[in-house]
Amino acid sequence: MVLVLSIGSIFLCPLVLYYIYLTKKLKDKNENVNYVEFFEQNSVDDSRRSIKLILLALNQNSISAVEACIRVSFLAKKASFSEEALKVIKIFDEVAMKSSHIPILEHWDRLKKDKKVEFEAEIKGLESEYKSKLLKSSDDLLRLL
Repeated sequence: MVLVLSIGSIFLCPLVLYYIYLTKKLKDKNENVNYVEFFEQNSVDDSRRSIKLILLALNQNSISAVEACIRVSFLAKKASFSEEALKVIKIFDEVAMKSSHIPILEHWDRLKKDKKVEFEAEIKGLESEYKSKLLKSSDDLLRLL
């Protein structure tokens, strides 16, 4: 009888340990899924908040219209919006696309002066062409967010 119990416990102990291991692994996996969902939602909230700040800065002329369009267009792709908001965002996407060939950051710093002047004139042209539409769209989007 003792021999049967000993043999049974020899087989049962590894199975119990394996069961505990699998249960812990499943629990960890579920926690990681919730962790990812949590941060994805925070990312969406951060994108919306950043868009609001950019739009407020645009309305106060603290940021150029082209820069605002590039930033709003990029951040808008990270969040979901109503159909009405998406229609308003299209103007920001349009200006961002028209200025997408203009170098930024360190690429801008490497440009020669005559090229910078050429691009600055193009930026000013875009801003003068779209400024009133962008300000109206900015107000509309702030209302919708």
